[in-house]
Amino acid sequence: MADQFYTCLMFEGDAEDALEFYLSVFEDSSVITSQRFRQTEPMAGALKLAQLRLGEHRIILTNTPNEHDFTFTPSASIFVSCRSGRELNAYAEKLAKGGRYIMPAATYAFSRRYAWVEDRFGVSWQLNLP
Repeated sequence: MADQFYTCLMFEGDAEDALEFYLSVFEDSSVITSQRFRQTEPMAGALKLAQLRLGEHRIILTNTPNEHDFTFTPSASIFVSCRSGRELNAYAEKLAKGGRYIMPAATYAFSRRYAWVEDRFGVSWQLNLP
C-alpha cells in the first residue's frame, strides 16, 4: 500500500525558477532533495528533479528537455488553507504576479475569504480561509 502521496509538476526548462519562486512565496517551505542533469545529458547542469516541502505538503518538480502538447490546467490545483485573510491576500498577490486571478480574493458563499490564482508558470492555486 502506498504511504506517501505527492503532487508532481513537470516543467519544460523552468523548474528551478518555479522552485525559487515557491520558496519565496511560502515562508514554511524548504527543499528536501534536488538533482541536476549530468553534463552528458540534455539540459546539462539544470535542475532535473526536486522535492519541495510547502508546510506539510510535498511537491515534486521535474524538468524535461522535451516539448509537450500539454501544460498545467486549472482543473488540477494546489489547495492552501490559510491562517488569516492577510496571509491569503499576500499569497494571492505574490502568486498572481506575472500570472492571473481566476477568482479574485473576496468573500464567497462557500468561503469567508477565497482566491483562485494561476501563477506565471501556469500552476493553479486555490487559497481558502476556512
